[in-house]
Amino acid sequence: MLGKKSDGGQKSEREQRADAVICFLSLLIAALLTGMITWRIDQGAEAKLQEHLAGEVLRFHVLANSDSEEDQTLKLKVRDAVLDTMEAALPKKEWARTHTDGIRAAAERTIRENGYDYPVSAAVTTSYFPDKTYGDVTFPAGNYTALRVEIGEAKGQNWWC
Repeated sequence: MLGKKSDGGQKSEREQRADAVICFLSLLIAALLTGMITWRIDQGAEAKLQEHLAGEVLRFHVLANSDSEEDQTLKLKVRDAVLDTMEAALPKKEWARTHTDGIRAAAERTIRENGYDYPVSAAVTTSYFPDKTYGDVTFPAGNYTALRVEIGEAKGQNWWC
């Protein structure tokens, strides 16, 4: 019984404080363990979601030649040209793999039309993407199959979806 000794006497103030500290620490440990278990479950669910999405979606990644304003503007024009090419086909991963020449050609044409002569590469690869939210859908960070278009030295900021 809290506050009474087994021999019928009262617990000292020191013993009562010790009991209170032990009770508090027990509750704290229980709360920490519950939090850790919940966090671990959430991590597992997020990993499963990322794995599922990685198997279903084709991400898109365009890297600019540099961080100059002109190269960043050109990157967005290339992005739009490639999206126009892909939109007509509503591509799947296999479509993108078999059409990288046409995708690269659309990017090269856009670059030339804008007065540049950067080389372009286009390939379907596995790339790491950080967390990204589109409207009410969040793609967890992880490795995804991606159409990766590199402009020139590909040392500028990138665009991805």
